[in-house]
Amino acid sequence: MEKPIIVGLTGNSGSGKTSVAAILEKRGVPVIDCDKIAKEIMQKGSSCYYEVINFFGGGILGRTKDIDRAALGDIVFNDKDKLSKLNYITHRYIISEICLKLEEILSRQGPYRYIVIDAPVLIGTGLQGLVDRVWVVYTRHDTLVKRLLARDGRAHQQILSRLKSQPDIEALKPYADVLIENSGGLEELERKINDLLDIPIE
Repeated sequence: MEKPIIVGLTGNSGSGKTSVAAILEKRGVPVIDCDKIAKEIMQKGSSCYYEVINFFGGGILGRTKDIDRAALGDIVFNDKDKLSKLNYITHRYIISEICLKLEEILSRQGPYRYIVIDAPVLIGTGLQGLVDRVWVVYTRHDTLVKRLLARDGRAHQQILSRLKSQPDIEALKPYADVLIENSGGLEELERKINDLLDIPIE
C-alpha cells in the first residue's frame, strides 16, 4: 500500500469546511481536527495555557479558571496583531500534536488513500509544510454571513469583524490543488466530495 496523501483542508468560518470533514470521515478518511487540538492544548495547567494567560492576562479566564475561548476570540478577532500573537503561541503546540496524530494513524497501516488535516489557518503557517495537497472550501460572502448569524447567534457587526480577521478567500485560491464550492445544500456537497474521493490518485 502506498503512503497516504496528506491533505490540508481549509476555508473560512461558514464555508462548510466542518461539513466536508464529516463527509470525509463517513467515507473512512482519518481527519485530524485542528480546532479540537487547539482546545486541548489550552487546557488548564498546560504550557500553552500559561503562555496565553501571560500575554493576554487573567481577563480571559472563566469562573473555573479555564480559558474562555469566546472572550479570547472577541479580543483577537478585533486586533490582527493580537491574533498573530495567539497564532504564534499556539501553532508550535498544534503542529507537535498533529505530528503525533499523523504518526499514530500511519502506524495503523490502514488502507488509507488520504489523511486530512482540518485547519482553519493553513496557508502561511508551519502546517502547510506538513501536507501534500491543499483543498479549499469556499462560498459566497453573503452565504457566509447568513450561516454564521444562524450558527453563532452573534451580532451582525461581530460576524463581519470575525470574517475580516480571516484570510481573504481569493488569496487562498492560488494555493489550492482542489477548490470546493459550497453554496448549495448538504446533498450537493456530499456528492462533490464523493466524486472527488473516487478520482484515481495521480
